[in-house]
Amino acid sequence: MRRSQQWQLAFGLILTSFANAAAHPNQTAASLTVKVKDYANVDARTLVEAERIATKVYENVGVKIKWSNLDQVSSSGSADPKGEDLTALSVLQVHILTEEMANMLGMPGDVMGLAPGKGPGRRLVYLFYPFVKKLAQRQVGGETRANPLKFAAVAQILGEMMAHELGHVLLNLPSHSPTGIMKGDWDLVDLWNVSYGSLLFTKEQAEAIRREVARRNGTISAIQETTPGDMVAK
Repeated sequence: MRRSQQWQLAFGLILTSFANAAAHPNQTAASLTVKVKDYANVDARTLVEAERIATKVYENVGVKIKWSNLDQVSSSGSADPKGEDLTALSVLQVHILTEEMANMLGMPGDVMGLAPGKGPGRRLVYLFYPFVKKLAQRQVGGETRANPLKFAAVAQILGEMMAHELGHVLLNLPSHSPTGIMKGDWDLVDLWNVSYGSLLFTKEQAEAIRREVARRNGTISAIQETTPGDMVAK
């Protein structure tokens, strides 16, 4: 593909992402709590920025996220020091794992996250931080082909990946989307969109996420369930 065509494709995808953003309501009536357990010792500034980016992705679909650390829990494991119920459906957990932990799970080096289990009650996702950093490094080699202006920082990739894996839980889907934040394999154009904050959920995904968050908060009794997968990885 010629560079001019690549630029047209990339610019078109960015415009599509911004169009989707405009279609999503910015109201934040629904809310979730996300507890982060950082086994990989991510730099504090990087982690805060990643959480901010993931927050913006979900605010764009009408969901507010409250973040807190999961460094200490009660002996029963059911409540944290702030008294929040860790078993509530509206309390999700993100565990950021080391490369050794990823290898113990049998994860290949191109998989950055995992949403284990199945069904509408899942609350836990894993992120493999060393693989996130490797993806950030790999994009540099492709700068002259598709991404000559701006790279996605590690914090940006981590934040979008947080949103992606939480999306698997909230959408309860076994597969990925052909485009957008729920795409399975992110190429250089996707990373370019990450760098501009324009890799987002589709309008249909946004509606499904709002319904699911409402269900998890008990504001609606049921949603139409989708077919779950045993395990979904990115």
